[in-house]
Amino acid sequence: MKCPYCRSTNLVRDTRNMDYDYDGESTVIKAVTGDYCSACGDVVLEDAESARVIDAMHTFHRKVNAPILKLLESHKYDSSAYSLCGACGANGLVHAVLPLSYTYKGVTAELPDVEGDYCTSCGEVILDKSNGDRYGLFVRDFRRRIDMP
Repeated sequence: MKCPYCRSTNLVRDTRNMDYDYDGESTVIKAVTGDYCSACGDVVLEDAESARVIDAMHTFHRKVNAPILKLLESHKYDSSAYSLCGACGANGLVHAVLPLSYTYKGVTAELPDVEGDYCTSCGEVILDKSNGDRYGLFVRDFRRRIDMP
């Protein structure tokens, strides 16, 4: 079988731990069995293993997004205004203006008044270009401040 990403034929069936990063946080998904490419490092998973990995990723997202979920729970939203979340598929996406926090190397900072679509089920945040750019600059500058000697 050829690697669908780099077209190399160097796929090896193996079980490995998978490092996963999300929103400045890291975790390890244990014992992921698949066909690993020795050329590019990508992996091809069977359906059941892919579902397990995706479930582990969504669980980690909810853990990382716990502050957003807690903030959303403290507000009352009209559930008839919810739409489908592209990340988790739940009917829990609501438009709101909330503070967003970011943690890097154990230090947390908060950006106030970020307008976006927030999922009440998984905590995923969807921002338009201007708010995405604003949050991106906030994260970049925050990381620079933390990394300064």
